[in-house]
Amino acid sequence: MNQFKRFYLLFSLALSFIIPLITFQSNAKIIPIETFYSFKPTVTAPAPSLSMALAAQPEVQPSSIPYFLFCAYIGITALLLVRFIKNMVSLAIKIKNGKKTTWQGATVILNTKESAAYSFMNYIFVNEADYENQNIHETILQHELAHVKQKHSIDVILIELLQIFLWFNPLLYFYRKAMQINHEYLADESVIHYQDLNTYQMVLINYISIQSGLSLTSQFNYLTIKKRLTMMSKTNSLRVALGKQLFLLPILALALFLFSTKIEAQETLNKASIKDKSVGLNKTEQKEYKQLVDKYFGPPGNKFKGLTLNKEELARLQSLFIAMSEAQKESAKISFIKLAPLPRKSPSEGQLFSWQSKRFGVWIDGKRIENSKLNDFKPSDFSHWSVGYLTKRAVNYGKLDNEIYLMTNAKFENDQKNPKTAMLINNGKNTIKFKNSVRM
Repeated sequence: MNQFKRFYLLFSLALSFIIPLITFQSNAKIIPIETFYSFKPTVTAPAPSLSMALAAQPEVQPSSIPYFLFCAYIGITALLLVRFIKNMVSLAIKIKNGKKTTWQGATVILNTKESAAYSFMNYIFVNEADYENQNIHETILQHELAHVKQKHSIDVILIELLQIFLWFNPLLYFYRKAMQINHEYLADESVIHYQDLNTYQMVLINYISIQSGLSLTSQFNYLTIKKRLTMMSKTNSLRVALGKQLFLLPILALALFLFSTKIEAQETLNKASIKDKSVGLNKTEQKEYKQLVDKYFGPPGNKFKGLTLNKEELARLQSLFIAMSEAQKESAKISFIKLAPLPRKSPSEGQLFSWQSKRFGVWIDGKRIENSKLNDFKPSDFSHWSVGYLTKRAVNYGKLDNEIYLMTNAKFENDQKNPKTAMLINNGKNTIKFKNSVRM
């Protein structure tokens, strides 16, 4: 069971980096729900007046919080990396300068300072006087030898490196403690195969030492001795052990399901019916397209009726046009094009002030408002504006100079995420008219 825990702790760390890279793909037929909007072409704004030109554009200052967070991450990571290198250098110096001997295949480093026995990689560090006077019980050396043979230092270095770069993740600190205590259980298990359990427990109780202070080493820690003594006396049945291990499978599957993100690609909606663009629509689909067009035009197909298709019919008309070949699209009576996104531009304070005059008709997000209500807004509330000129047929021709169209930040962001598609009508005279637009 302890061997399985070691495998689980290492495997789960690796899996946490692999799972986000796993992608499951499936094809599904989705009926699009379209939202309809009347199309109003953007008119290029006239040259601003002198008062408008003098008004300063609001300058949006970028937030400095991400910069400070990045600097804090780099600073803390650098400190932890320096500490790691310092510990490695300290161990390397002890290995190089210390007196060496061998014991059952491991290199024993003898030092003159009083310290607890601990191990790192293929080295066991002990007090020189205690070792030569045989004051160190053999079970202690066997315990450290188990750490050496089972390569526990590799696990410790791995979790240490992860903590250096992912120090902000609190779960890694629990992982580290779980790994270290499991290493002790594995080493104890190796010792009690060859030594009397009661004798070994008494040795641990009587063994009082000073810690080495190096986080990279396997060492005796009196804070974990109680847990280790309890674990030695604990017995688990094979059925319980296997049950705990198999229980991880549904937990893993549930975690994979709960932390997955479902993404539906919109391109599949538009291209679902396309088999081969070079072939285009078959005769049945061409007939269906003509029937929908005839709802807009008379039987000859030249006189516009002024009717409006419903949502389902317009969505179907659009999907048929997308499935056409290039030759069919050139002769299509009704076609669709994607509109370029609007440029981001905010009005100046001078412009907002001048538009409060009754000479202008003001619209915000497609709704007509009283000019005086512009006093409740500031330039940064808008992401786009345009000016519309009134023709002689307009109701307010002669009463208003221009129509002002303003778009709030929320409306602008929504339009950027959901680009419009304009429906174009060919009147048979090589001219195209914008009739309306739909969301893709």
